[in-house]
Amino acid sequence: LDGDGFGNDDDSTVSCEQPSGSAIQGGDCDDLNPDVNPDAQEICDGRDNDCDSDIDDADSSIDSSTQVTVFSDLDGDGYGDPDSEMTLCEAPENTVENSDDCNDTDASIRPFAGETIADGIDQNCDGEEICYLDADNDGYGVDSITIITVDANGSTNCDDVEGASSTLDDCDDSDASINPGAMTMYADNDADGFGGETMTSSCDENATMNTGDC
Repeated sequence: LDGDGFGNDDDSTVSCEQPSGSAIQGGDCDDLNPDVNPDAQEICDGRDNDCDSDIDDADSSIDSSTQVTVFSDLDGDGYGDPDSEMTLCEAPENTVENSDDCNDTDASIRPFAGETIADGIDQNCDGEEICYLDADNDGYGVDSITIITVDANGSTNCDDVEGASSTLDDCDDSDASINPGAMTMYADNDADGFGGETMTSSCDENATMNTGDC
């Protein structure tokens, strides 16, 4: 009836001559729609286009160009998890069409988020972390920044990278022997060259290696 070359299996006849408005092959599941027959391409429209009893996503032969590719957005920040790709006729809830998130469990971690210095987290998903500069590589940094790249294990620990530190408490970044943890120092509040029993940092200007001041 729809002239698509396939007839209705439930309405057949045996004849010496083929009647008009009939086909010599059956298999049509909707004989009133010429776009539905065994030769048709399955598309996303809620019907069984190719008459194989599978509809839309359930049909492995579906035309993927009619589907949409989406990614999970579990934290609701508008950015999707690149490891959660799905190609479907309709996008489920909590999905987006981009795969730009680097942590889909934390909405504060996403592209264009503010980056916190030396906290070990790549907040803006750019593959980099901002650290304090440690030019003398003694493990202590100064109030100047350097950029590190997230490593293959996803680590953004500034202390694991040469020339970078998560602290900014070095008082001489050109001498590795001078830093807050370099040696045992004692507070010398009266600046007489001898300290009491109170230990302090070697970066303390009122510090001395000598003790014994009463």
